[in-house]
Amino acid sequence: EDWVAQFPAAWFCLGSREEQRSATTLDWLLHLTALPWKLLYTLVPPTAFCGGWVCFYACLLHIAIVTAILADLAELFGCVVGMPDFVTAIAIVALGTSMPDLFASKSAAIGDPAADASIVNVTGSNSVNVFLGLGLPWTAGSVYWLIKGRTPEWEQRYGDIAERYGGLGSVRAVFVLRSDGLGFGVMIFSVLCCICLMLLFVRRKWLGAELGGPLAPKVATVIVFFSCWVAYIFLASWNALRGERVSAADRALATSAALGAVAFCSLAALVVFARHRGAGSGGAG
Repeated sequence: EDWVAQFPAAWFCLGSREEQRSATTLDWLLHLTALPWKLLYTLVPPTAFCGGWVCFYACLLHIAIVTAILADLAELFGCVVGMPDFVTAIAIVALGTSMPDLFASKSAAIGDPAADASIVNVTGSNSVNVFLGLGLPWTAGSVYWLIKGRTPEWEQRYGDIAERYGGLGSVRAVFVLRSDGLGFGVMIFSVLCCICLMLLFVRRKWLGAELGGPLAPKVATVIVFFSCWVAYIFLASWNALRGERVSAADRALATSAALGAVAFCSLAALVVFARHRGAGSGGAG
């Protein structure tokens, strides 16, 4: 019965025929935009079945399918506009797949007095992405090529790797994933993460909460976090687009400029925090 009730709730604006009569233009715009997704996810069983486990695994399946479709569409978009896969991944795919985490963190921040659940959701989600989201596909790829062995297409695509693993006459093949500036991106990401964690620590000490508080500290925090995101996208994309043409001097100059801008925003935020020290809300409102 609960499952059947999901279909009219997804079809009607605001969830029912009665509420639909009072819907505004904005309500209709949002409803029509989300209608395909609403209808798709009516196929997910409600939590009343098997203590919610059926719903949980059905959601995982839907997420896997939608993520695969999104990744393929993003790759096609990058191919059309001449954008490398690395740039497409960090600028488009990462943004799209992080939207659910963003709204989940927002809900957790509003409902939790100290916003601990919100931050744990972010760190936990990224841990799953790295250790499980990368670990399982890479393990499957390694096992696949270990069993299949090398093919003419594999040798043509990875000639340098073939020379290192037994030469062209060998039958051994390995799973190959080019880094394409991944090390530089991870380094920049780690530095920016340290800046963000430092900012949250200072907020906890000076304002009594990682999120929320007076308006000025909230705005300052948003600006710093947004500048970190822009700096990472800029540096990682620039490094991937330039490729081997990037010299150490150019990389140092670009990194110094981007991180300098983030540092300036961070220092300005610390000044704002200091002026409001002790005036925090003690919560995550």
